This record gives sequence, C-alpha cells and structure tokens, in this order.
Amino acid sequence: MRNVISISLDEDLKQKVDKLAKSKNMKRSNIVKEALVKYLFIEEMKNTRKQLRPYAVKAGFFSDENIFELIS
Repeated sequence: MRNVISISLDEDLKQKVDKLAKSKNMKRSNIVKEALVKYLFIEEMKNTRKQLRPYAVKAGFFSDENIFELIS
C-alpha cells in the first residue's frame, strides 16, 4: 500500500530536485524516495557499525584499514 506524505522544501532545494529529476527524466517524488532510501541505508549502517565496534576492538580491529588488511 502506498502512502502519501507532504514535505516542505526551501526554493533552492526544490529547484535542485527539479533539475535533477528533469536531467534523469524522473518524477520529483522518485528522486526524493531514492534519496530517502539511501539516507536510511547509511543511517542503518552507521547504527550497525556502532553496535559492532566493541566486538571489533575486542578482536583487535581498531580501524577500517585493519579489516581491509585481513580480507585482502
């Protein structure tokens, strides 16, 4: 089921969304949905990372480079 929500954008942001929608031949709502999906994914990943950090430190991983070295 689809739900409709309303958001308020300042004129500058609206123009940027409209310009991107036109250049990609997409509807404004699809641009906003895609941006929201990406934002939510990033926030979920940040939360997961925060939850896993104590386990990584306990295992001796203190940076992304430590992990990349292990899997490379």
